[in-house]
Amino acid sequence: MNRHEFSSQNLHILITLAVNQELSHKTLVDWCSLYIHETDEGDNQNLLLNDKAIDIDAQWELFLSNTFTLSELQTLNLDLIKIPVQWLKDWLEKHAC
Repeated sequence: MNRHEFSSQNLHILITLAVNQELSHKTLVDWCSLYIHETDEGDNQNLLLNDKAIDIDAQWELFLSNTFTLSELQTLNLDLIKIPVQWLKDWLEKHAC
């Protein structure tokens, strides 16, 4: 799988890898962020993928800002930070719809 190929199938694979701790949560978020920035906002062909990528990216940012202080964030290795696994499982369920 080319992780930079933006598809619903790839997002599902990345979330599954993150649930199984085979992929850092930051890598998943980075993929979502890249997708958001590289796709045209007017492209309605992948609304579910777009919505899920935006949700994952936003929840990551909220999790970081609500969990750590600014000084902690400046020194943390974000590759080691894990969001609640239940969130990942919930995104997988939403993705299956």
